[in-house]
Amino acid sequence: MIRKVIDYIKEDSFELRASNHTISIVNYVEISYMEETQISVRYQEGTIFIKGKDLIVVKLLDQELLIKGEFSTIEFRRSYE
Repeated sequence: MIRKVIDYIKEDSFELRASNHTISIVNYVEISYMEETQISVRYQEGTIFIKGKDLIVVKLLDQELLIKGEFSTIEFRRSYE
């Protein structure tokens, strides 16, 4: 029972939420590449490529990332190791 509560509180799965001008990413591994028109974020199972214009990171925590800008594409590429 306690283990279920701990697992619920300490969520460690990757999550991405997108709206018109923001993308929130939780439980990522690292930011691989970052410039004004593209940001690449690696997560446990692959890499996300975010393309657009005026992309900026407005929140950067250990396991949490918030990106703002005008998004044109969000591409997921899974790693097959």
